Amino acid sequence: MIRPCGRNGFTLVELILSMVILAVGIVSVQRVFLNSFSALSVIERSSQAERLLEGKIWELGREVLEKGKEFQKRQDSGTLLGDDRTYQYDMTLHEIGPDAYLMEGVASISWGSSGSSRFLKRTFYLRVPYADWKG
Repeated sequence: MIRPCGRNGFTLVELILSMVILAVGIVSVQRVFLNSFSALSVIERSSQAERLLEGKIWELGREVLEKGKEFQKRQDSGTLLGDDRTYQYDMTLHEIGPDAYLMEGVASISWGSSGSSRFLKRTFYLRVPYADWKG
C-alpha cells in the first residue's frame, strides 16, 4: 500500500489480516493437540486392557501348573476393573490332541469409548507340567 510520507505504523487492514492469520494458526495447532490427546487416550486404554488380559492369562497358567492333568477345559467371562473404566473379558481353554498335555486358549477383552467399542483378542497355549505326563 502506498502511505503518505512521514507516517509510520500499520493500517487497520494489515492489523485485521495479521490477526486472522494468527487465529487460523492457533486453531490449527489446537486441533493437532486435541487429536494427539485423543490418540494418547486410546493407546493408554489399549495398553491397560492388554495388561489386564495378560494378568488373566497368567492366572490361568498358574492354575494349570498347580492342578496339572486334573485341570479341566473351561470357558470364563467377567469384568475387570481398570484405572478409570471397566473391561469385559471372555476366555476359552480346551485340550489339543488326545493326550490333553497341551491346551489352546483364546482370550478377548473389550471396552467402550465415546460411542465406539474396541477389543483385543489373543490366542495362547499352555502345557501341563511334564511330571503329570508319566501318570
